[in-house]
Amino acid sequence: MIADPYLDERTRELIGVGAAVAANCLRCVRYHLSQASKAGCPPEEISEAAEIAEMVKKRPSDDMTRLVADLVARERERVTRGNKSMEEKRRDANL
Repeated sequence: MIADPYLDERTRELIGVGAAVAANCLRCVRYHLSQASKAGCPPEEISEAAEIAEMVKKRPSDDMTRLVADLVARERERVTRGNKSMEEKRRDANL
């Protein structure tokens, strides 16, 4: 526990809920949901903390999806232009 906290218990537990959701930690989510409820957080506040965490963790996932699509498109373009694909280079190296 933090020795001399600035945040009240409710705020700390809502942050805990959000961090647990963002970290995909089931045990942590259960713990912090329980603690937030005990600290007097209504279900709506707990849900909002979880929703914010979901939005935060969705961004890197969406970025990764776009990156993979871009890299696949570039690879497809290289193959179409007659350059060897990464798989073809691996096959050639193993011959």
